[in-house]
Amino acid sequence: MYAKNLLEKKSRPLVTVTPDVTFTEAMDLLVANDIGCLPVLDRGRLVGMVFSKTALRWIHANKGQYHESTVADVMARDIFVGRPSDELAMLTAMMDKAGVTHVPIISQGDLVGVVSQRDIIHSQATDQQIENRYLN
Repeated sequence: MYAKNLLEKKSRPLVTVTPDVTFTEAMDLLVANDIGCLPVLDRGRLVGMVFSKTALRWIHANKGQYHESTVADVMARDIFVGRPSDELAMLTAMMDKAGVTHVPIISQGDLVGVVSQRDIIHSQATDQQIENRYLN
């Protein structure tokens, strides 16, 4: 299966932020949408990612004094990106190498979605269940 196939099956809207959004607003979005990352767009282009794990580290490092911080202060800038034509196995390897749980998918310079480890596991489990049913 390819990233584009997985993205076509996702029903949740993509939630993004801009670099000037406050860190508190970004945390609110992560919690309210039950998501593990926020792509950061500047003039429509991906410039970084805020991962929940990074956010927790930021809170800890700043001893709770993060209310004046913005997404630009916290976001990861060096990120791996995938393409719609990437196989899920490739994305899994990228996540493992980078130590992340989400990979933004870019097509012709535009963010078209995010693939998470959870998405991949769910997709593989569903495919396996279908396969098992028809083998029996």
